[in-house]
Amino acid sequence: MNVLVVGATGATGRLLVSQLLNRGCHVKAVVRSAERLPGTVRAHAHLTLIEADILALPETELTGLVKDCNAVASCLATSTGKAFSANRAVW
Repeated sequence: MNVLVVGATGATGRLLVSQLLNRGCHVKAVVRSAERLPGTVRAHAHLTLIEADILALPETELTGLVKDCNAVASCLATSTGKAFSANRAVW
């Protein structure tokens, strides 16, 4: 199974990525800073890291990220108090 995880460096995202990798899934993780993931996770053969601000990516890049994925999981934090639109991020 191929899974895209956004917000992969937060508490929930790190746990999800680790569990998916432990189950043999191939994971694409969108992170703002790869250094926030443990080294053992970063070095995993089934992990593809994409360093980017998911909210700033154009739709064409977002489309490319989800291509060939069986699932998408959003673990984006909401603790900033900023507004979020379901259609598109609005900050």
